[in-house]
Amino acid sequence: MLTVGEINLPSGGFKNGSSSEALRVEAAGLVLGVLRKKGAGLRADLKPGRARDIFLVLTSGTLYRELTVGRGWSRRQATRWLTDLLAHELLAR
Repeated sequence: MLTVGEINLPSGGFKNGSSSEALRVEAAGLVLGVLRKKGAGLRADLKPGRARDIFLVLTSGTLYRELTVGRGWSRRQATRWLTDLLAHELLAR
């Protein structure tokens, strides 16, 4: 598990006037940078842009809401499935 202390935020903070989606993209890059250096890292065949896209889609509020509200999954079921899927798609084995 990552802790906030492991992610180095930009020294000037996030860009002023950034939209929430732009902030999500920037934060995803930081998280993926940490994951790249931890353990076995990210899959070798995964380009940074593709890793970011996968991360952003699988951590979107829209997807989570569709699973829990739209499809009736419990929060635990949705979180577990999304966590497993993220690990499968991003992490080296």
